[in-house]
Amino acid sequence: MSRPVYLADVSLDIDEIYTLSGEEAYHAVVTKRSKKGELIDIVDGKGRRHICEIQQVIGKELVVQVCDVSVEKKDLISYHLIQALAKSGRDEQAVETCTEYGVFSIHPWQADRSISSWKKKEEKGRNKWVNICVRASKQSRRAHIPQVHSLKNTKELCSYVQEVVSGGARVYVCHEEADEYLVPSFMDFLEGMNDDMSVNVFFIVGPEGGISSQEIESLSAVGAVPVLLGRHILRSSSAGAYALALACACEQVQEKVVK
Repeated sequence: MSRPVYLADVSLDIDEIYTLSGEEAYHAVVTKRSKKGELIDIVDGKGRRHICEIQQVIGKELVVQVCDVSVEKKDLISYHLIQALAKSGRDEQAVETCTEYGVFSIHPWQADRSISSWKKKEEKGRNKWVNICVRASKQSRRAHIPQVHSLKNTKELCSYVQEVVSGGARVYVCHEEADEYLVPSFMDFLEGMNDDMSVNVFFIVGPEGGISSQEIESLSAVGAVPVLLGRHILRSSSAGAYALALACACEQVQEKVVK
């Protein structure tokens, strides 16, 4: 059974004694019923992982000793989700699933056809996504919690895409009317990479009404590549996760071929 993960913004050394308190400790003691001698992971959300042995359970606090420390290396390819706001919690489902799949950062997008809106409640909406990322990261035992960026409208998104593309990033727009599929396009991209390259790959997912033709034109003009994910049209909640899964599978195939 995998070790449970708890979040604390700390940097500890091996053999150091630490007291986990607050909401995280409450969850460990009351919900998980953690006991002396059990192993847990304490992560800082930025890639640092402490494997700890519980020494004492005092009230609703855990006294632990650090057994091992590791820092996750940054992947050669970091994946990012640009998710349009969508109704009925479908955007939140996308955030949760993509976090579990390993996405590095998430960018909320107020698309032209987004029925849902964060108008006058952006901070509340963003905080909700942040909390989803935290829970999903702990559930999937990640040491890195994806950063949720500020909300962008289409004009702001195009400026951002132009910026990251000029910096070497690859940006794909998941669109049901695209002329090419993601897999061959991404495989070509992987074959052109050097072993020491470190790149960012972004997936843009539209709302339930789809991405408008004007948005597609604007995004394409600044370097984004429209792609099909498969033969069927996916919901806003599942398109990003499906794209991420395809890309990760392509990456694994490419690594095997190179070896």
